[in-house]
Amino acid sequence: MSTEDRFSNLCKELNSLKSHVMSHGIKYEISDQILDPAEKGFDQIRMKLTYIGPQTKPIPTVILRIQDLNVGKESFYPVQRDYKIYGNDTGPYVNVFNLSPTEFKKILTAVKPLLKNSNRENTDSDRVSFSVVSQTAPGNFMGKEYFISTEFGANFYQKLVESLKDSDLDVQKAISAQSLNAFPN
Repeated sequence: MSTEDRFSNLCKELNSLKSHVMSHGIKYEISDQILDPAEKGFDQIRMKLTYIGPQTKPIPTVILRIQDLNVGKESFYPVQRDYKIYGNDTGPYVNVFNLSPTEFKKILTAVKPLLKNSNRENTDSDRVSFSVVSQTAPGNFMGKEYFISTEFGANFYQKLVESLKDSDLDVQKAISAQSLNAFPN
C-alpha cells in the first residue's frame, strides 16, 4: 500500500471515528485526573505508548489494557491532540497486552511525577505519545495524552519497566524495545 493510500485510509478512519463519537453522544473529558482514577476506574483503564519521533522503520505501538476489555487504538484518538492518528498506530505495528488493575496502579504511581509538567504542545524533542483513557460511565470517558521528550524519556521508561517487574515478560520486552528505539543513548 502506498503512503498516499495509507494516509487516505487514516483520514477516513479518523472521520468515521469523529462521526461515531458525535452521533452516539459519547463524551471524552481531557483531564489530568486520569492519573488518579477512582478505584472503580481501574477496571476500564487502558494506556497506549506510541513512538512519534523521527524514524526510518516502524516502531510498534504498545497498548496496555485490563484483561478481557475489548479496546482498540481508536479509543485513544479522542484524547490525542486534534484526534491525531500516528503512523505507528496502523497496520501490524500494534502490540496489545493485558494487565491487572494492580499493575495499572503501579504504572501510574511510578510515572505520574514525570508527567506533571506535560501540559504543553508537543515539540521536536518529543519521542513518545503516552495516552491514558478510562471509561467513567456508559458513554463517558476521561483521558489525556502526554508527550515524553528526550529530556526525561529514559527515566520515564525506566520507571515504567520497573513498575512492571512482576508482570509478564513479553510486556517488559515490548516496552523495553520501544524504549531502546525511542531513546537509544
